[in-house]
Amino acid sequence: MSKKTEAVNPFLATSLPCSPEAERGLIGALLLRPGLVDEAADIVTVDDFHDATARDCYAAILKLQRTGSPVDLVSAYIELTEMGSPVTSPMLSQMTQAAPIASALNVARKVKAMSNRRSIMQASTELFSQAADLTADVMDAANDAARVVDHVLSGRAGAGRQNLRDIVAGMVAKAMTGEKVRTIPTPFRELNYITGGLHSGEMITLAGRPGTGKTALALNVASSAMFAGNRVGIFSLEMSQESLAERLCASTMSINAQAFRTRNFNHGELALIQEFQACANTMPAKIFDSPRVNPDIIR
Repeated sequence: MSKKTEAVNPFLATSLPCSPEAERGLIGALLLRPGLVDEAADIVTVDDFHDATARDCYAAILKLQRTGSPVDLVSAYIELTEMGSPVTSPMLSQMTQAAPIASALNVARKVKAMSNRRSIMQASTELFSQAADLTADVMDAANDAARVVDHVLSGRAGAGRQNLRDIVAGMVAKAMTGEKVRTIPTPFRELNYITGGLHSGEMITLAGRPGTGKTALALNVASSAMFAGNRVGIFSLEMSQESLAERLCASTMSINAQAFRTRNFNHGELALIQEFQACANTMPAKIFDSPRVNPDIIR
């Protein structure tokens, strides 16, 4: 980073927010009330701790919990010693003094909030520095910053893990209430019978040799979803927006695709193209043909 960049960077003079007292207090509460470990793990991760002592302790506690070992002062000290951590037994004892047991989970949320603030500030600093550097690719910096923001917005640290009892309880509740699963049907009846249609959260891969109709099948499904009023995004690394739109029109309106290559349309086909245009004006769909497409841009 150049000296000129440092001089105008407004972030470098600001210290990162942290609360060692909250972090160590949370460790003390977990050592005194091991039953809170699972709930705390749904809120904070090891990387959310800024204080090195608290970070080592939390890593030891999570390992003890994961292996089914007792979570207490003695077990934690033994685990920390095996990890090569400099944390001593008196330091562990001190953390349990006046530990916020009753508000432990609120303290965990405070630790997480501080971690999120640090992540955003660090990403902002990096984005500022790379944007000021005319030799750097600012889009790469923007994508990195977007990943940090997505991580912060994703919610709980343990959003991807949940106790089986909670999962089953939710499943039973939905079954008892008769809640219907919202799906998007494809234009193919037999495919709908096998898959139940398109479900939220699923990623479906169409695989096959070149020229076997993968794009045509995908566009048929996309067209059906669009005409049903669903939002659709089409991303392509090989075909232009115009080519995709032409194939979509040909598939939807049953027009010979070859006519788009020669621009030799009869009156009936021209009428169908105009009809497709009228539909496209209200379709909640977008087509992207950028070669730089990645998961962050798709989001």
